[in-house]
Amino acid sequence: MISVLERWARLRPGVTALYDDDSGAALGFGELAALSRLILARLSRAGLGRGDRVAALCHNCAEEIALFFACARGGLTLCPLNWRLA
Repeated sequence: MISVLERWARLRPGVTALYDDDSGAALGFGELAALSRLILARLSRAGLGRGDRVAALCHNCAEEIALFFACARGGLTLCPLNWRLA
């Protein structure tokens, strides 16, 4: 089954998917899908597989969204941690 992100990446790769306010960069669906696949490959090389959990402590950024899609595609459970939590 193809994911929503992959479908949009094939149909409209250049259409803006994300706009990062901090850096001012816009990411298209094709770029977001490619980043998501890269992150999943790195997680797999690190030994993570279906059913494993991933905790991420990061700012709101495009990479966090790509990590979300990577985990969904790989069957991983993402636990995003809030960097503002004291």
